[in-house]
Amino acid sequence: MGTFGIFVLGLALDLPNRLRWAMRVVAPLALLALVLFATHIYLGIGAGATERIAAYPETIWLIVFGAYMARSHRRSRHVAT
Repeated sequence: MGTFGIFVLGLALDLPNRLRWAMRVVAPLALLALVLFATHIYLGIGAGATERIAAYPETIWLIVFGAYMARSHRRSRHVAT
């Protein structure tokens, strides 16, 4: 469900184009990998690799989005003072 949430946030939030594009592209790929993993279709890369393709985008997105939020919060705090 986290990857689906990333896709919805990519559509809903007003974000820079680079971040929005990454969310809109990576989330569907991760969802596809999840479906492939659940149906035991590994496309020649194995079960572990398919599972990681489904799981890693969410973790990477959380780190990148957290860094973006921290940076934008720090920037807005400097402007206000």
